[in-house]
Amino acid sequence: MKNRIKKWIAIGLTLAVVLTGSSAAWAQNGAAGGELVAMGYTVDRSVITKGTSVSFSIRLKHTGKTSVDESQVDVSRLVDSFSGGKIDKAVTSGEGQTFTMDVSVSGAVYSGSGRSLKLMVGIQGDYEQIEIPIAECKEYEEPAVTPVEPSQPEPLPAPGAIISRNEMPSSMKAKEERMITVYVKNTGSVTMNSPVITFTASDCLILPGASSSLQLKNIAPGKTESVSILVRAMENVTSSSQYLDAELKFEYYNRVATVDGSCSGRITIPSKVTPEKKTEEKEEIVTDSPVPNLIITGFDYGGASVPAGSAFDLHFTFANTSHKLAAENVVVTVEGGEGFTIHGSSNTFYFEKIKARGKKTVTIPMKVLSTVTAGAQPLSVTFKYEYVDHKKRNTATEDLKITVPVYQKDRFEITRPEAPAIAYAGEETSVSMNYVNKGKTDILNVEATLEGDVDTYTPVQNIGNLESGKSGTITFAVTPYEAGETSFTIHVTYEDADGNATTREFPVTMTVEEMEPMDPGMDEPEPEPEPENKGPGLPVILGIAAAVLLAAVLILRRRKKAAALKKEEEMWSSWDDDMAAGASVGTTGSAPGGSSAGQEEKK
Repeated sequence: MKNRIKKWIAIGLTLAVVLTGSSAAWAQNGAAGGELVAMGYTVDRSVITKGTSVSFSIRLKHTGKTSVDESQVDVSRLVDSFSGGKIDKAVTSGEGQTFTMDVSVSGAVYSGSGRSLKLMVGIQGDYEQIEIPIAECKEYEEPAVTPVEPSQPEPLPAPGAIISRNEMPSSMKAKEERMITVYVKNTGSVTMNSPVITFTASDCLILPGASSSLQLKNIAPGKTESVSILVRAMENVTSSSQYLDAELKFEYYNRVATVDGSCSGRITIPSKVTPEKKTEEKEEIVTDSPVPNLIITGFDYGGASVPAGSAFDLHFTFANTSHKLAAENVVVTVEGGEGFTIHGSSNTFYFEKIKARGKKTVTIPMKVLSTVTAGAQPLSVTFKYEYVDHKKRNTATEDLKITVPVYQKDRFEITRPEAPAIAYAGEETSVSMNYVNKGKTDILNVEATLEGDVDTYTPVQNIGNLESGKSGTITFAVTPYEAGETSFTIHVTYEDADGNATTREFPVTMTVEEMEPMDPGMDEPEPEPEPENKGPGLPVILGIAAAVLLAAVLILRRRKKAAALKKEEEMWSSWDDDMAAGASVGTTGSAPGGSSAGQEEKK
């Protein structure tokens, strides 16, 4: 035992000596290799944020190197939290001293992510990476942006316009004609699309041109477009303040939709007043003649009424009511209002003279707007003319209106009635028909009536008024009573917006067959079978089969029950025999049986 203890002590001392030598050798080698460490740094800013340009000064020390020439040192940048920058180095240690070096990085820009500056330093071919944590860095955080739901843009206001004319060298004289250039400047913030300018002259001016309405080019915001119009002064100019009224109509987009816009202006036309002729005073009093009136004596538009969206020619005849004075320089202007447009023609007509009791006829192509409301729509007719009474020229104006009845086309569609191919006499069936109002006006007082050789609970159905675009179904429950072909008619009556009634008939023909006989089933009494000719019927056979099946089931159940009772009796009888045999053994051999039982209990 003692020899074993001594042996283990010797082994332990040997291991201790070996480990001590290894530690000394490791420490000596580690001191000889050394490491590169950062002694500290300085920076020219107290806080460094994203995008900031900064300069660093870092002191490095290598614990295992001395007397290193600066040419044997290499410093470069690694990927870190800064970009760019210029590197300068300077070895500060002397001969035999521990290697130290100052590294400066100038003009580095902070990226906003991370907080470190990484360098790759090579000393005499040995390269090491060094990472310097920069505490002054403040990492960039994305600002929290709250999503803003897009809002519906506010509609832009309608653009305005400045309407002006060119410079006139002098005032207009009586009967003089001049071409006036009119300028339209858009003062709004949106473009005027398809602008049309309409001129109306004052009492002493007329527009002898083909049309008083002119088309301009699209006018951008702040831009100006121009048109030229011919103006003539009448023979008798009563005032120097003559003018042209200009009305501009256009379309523009207001950031939501394209809408219509309009603006107006007045252009002054300086004119020279016609001097009154000197006449010798006469003692007699001169009485002025009645003013010659121009009236419309008749007009025609091609029928009783005009459908919406269609083109038609308007013919009207006007007459001079005066018996002795003629109307001169007559200008007729037709305005369609909100329901009509001039279709491929000017709305202005000129007649040099209409003698007393004279008549003229004007034909102008027009078109009804498709969206116009049904009914009588007005048209305006204006007459501007001159007349001479007692050598004095006068002017007059007549404003008249005529009406043209307009109706929306009947686009109330009704499908043909849908009836079954075959119906049975005395049996109710249904007949249906679909309808839809495709017109642009309401259909009024819709009523459906059924007449014919069928019976129905609702021969008259009141559907009521149907708005534009409304649809539905009309259904009749009908009962035919006779076999063969049965015919009846469905009448659909309705009125348009003017109260005009329309009735449409839809004939229906159905093939009707006799009702099939019903199966009497078990409720009808069965006829008594004739014993000599006929066997038992099907119900009797089915009853007998059911009785036989029930008797067989009862017999099987009784047999199973008897077998089970017999088996149970046999089991009890066997158990009784076993009990009797056990008792007999106990009586005849008590000692051996008792001994055996005792031994079993001990075990």
